[in-house]
Amino acid sequence: MSLRHIALIAERDYLENVRTKGFWFSLLALPVLLLALAALPAVILSSQSVDARWTVVDRSGWLTDRLLLDLTSTDMRLLLTALAADDAAAMLSDGQTGKLADAVELLNEDQVEQLVRDAAPLAAALLRDGGTVNTAGNMTEEFADFFIDRRPLIKELTPEASLVRFPYVASPAANEAELAEAIERDALLGYFVIPDDPVADTDDALYVTASLTNPELPRWFGREITRLVRAQRLAEENLDAATVAFISRPVGLTTVALSDDGTTAEATLAETVSQWAPAALVYLLWIAIFSVSQMLLTSTIEEKTNKLVELLLSSVSARELMLGKIIGIALTGTTVVLIWSAALALLLLSLPTLLGNAELDFSGLISNPVYLVSFCLYFVLGYLFYGSLLAAVGSMCSTLKEAQTLMLPIQLFLFLPLIVMIPIARDPDGTLAVVLSYVPPLTPFVMTNRAASPPDWLTYLLTSALMIASIWLMLRLAARVFERGALAGESPATFRRLFQALRR
Repeated sequence: MSLRHIALIAERDYLENVRTKGFWFSLLALPVLLLALAALPAVILSSQSVDARWTVVDRSGWLTDRLLLDLTSTDMRLLLTALAADDAAAMLSDGQTGKLADAVELLNEDQVEQLVRDAAPLAAALLRDGGTVNTAGNMTEEFADFFIDRRPLIKELTPEASLVRFPYVASPAANEAELAEAIERDALLGYFVIPDDPVADTDDALYVTASLTNPELPRWFGREITRLVRAQRLAEENLDAATVAFISRPVGLTTVALSDDGTTAEATLAETVSQWAPAALVYLLWIAIFSVSQMLLTSTIEEKTNKLVELLLSSVSARELMLGKIIGIALTGTTVVLIWSAALALLLLSLPTLLGNAELDFSGLISNPVYLVSFCLYFVLGYLFYGSLLAAVGSMCSTLKEAQTLMLPIQLFLFLPLIVMIPIARDPDGTLAVVLSYVPPLTPFVMTNRAASPPDWLTYLLTSALMIASIWLMLRLAARVFERGALAGESPATFRRLFQALRR
């Protein structure tokens, strides 16, 4: 067996793949997808607030007024904080708004709270009736008018405000038939029906909508009115709200992480994500191994169909051809994995900025040697195992349709690593994880998944030795099939022919 022949075939297969536009397009598809998934939550949140318009049919005569006053007061406090910020001036283009911001900056905390108490009832009444302030005679009326009329600007200043996320639509005289029509023409997402006495009985409280796939609005509304109804019940029973809150306060547990050296510290979000990172690496490993192995299968079938295999076998042996193709596609896969890993590292480093959460520090995750070594080592071992298997299958087939028939039981087995991914991530030292670590087809995935709580070096040594022995055996069996299948011509691929090739 000539190493030079193997190297030439490997070089040819590698260059043949990386020179195509399709290779680079598919290579960049995953990083683009990851970036899209990272940005998707923000896009969803920004799009939901446009459609989450609501109103109320209030038969109690008081709950809607109380709710609007409470929401308006809370949102006004957020708005006043935003107006007093240093960067608010960049958003305030007109002189009237600029003067309001300047006036707000001069207020102390007590004056701000007094402004909210004075302006919130007026703004809540205007919001309920759909009115506006005709002429603002003082700062209270000016601020209430600003709160009602300048909703686009308020959305920029306080996107987290309740009435920004879930805009209220005034409908003082509308009946339920008119509201149903408003839902049909998308003027409302839904409306709520408050019963006559929500303090005594809320069984008749309703949420009417045509969209059953958007639960955020009814959840939010339910929390808000529950809080107000509970406060009213306490008042009617002459119970102090602070005492009741103290009695019903749950016991809070702080999760503390135990480090390898025995020290403890409060667990951070980044540490929790780091514990789940191996499960994500398993999924990426699964995609990498089987996409690259599929590339080897397709290449083998195409060359056999084009009679190129017969030409190559006139100069090299079948084993040299198979090993060269496996190594060439392995180099292609390594290129893919390196670029994907770099893109993933950049994404993780930029996530705190994208999500606006400085606690998400993934620098330790990216530099963790156990994760990096596990992923790279088991990618190579897993590819050599499954690549040799698929090379043997490809040599027996003349078309992809024939390959699909032989691949069906293999594909069913390949889903097993994904099925056990979560149970092993939850208990990386459990019986299931330990036993499956010594099953060669699953070893790369299980050992990568156990990286969050890495086993001892002896386990790594034994599982790697078992994996190398399995690869050696698989290469010998694959070479036997490849020698027979590569020159089999147009004979249909069957399991019987496959077993016959293994016996010889």
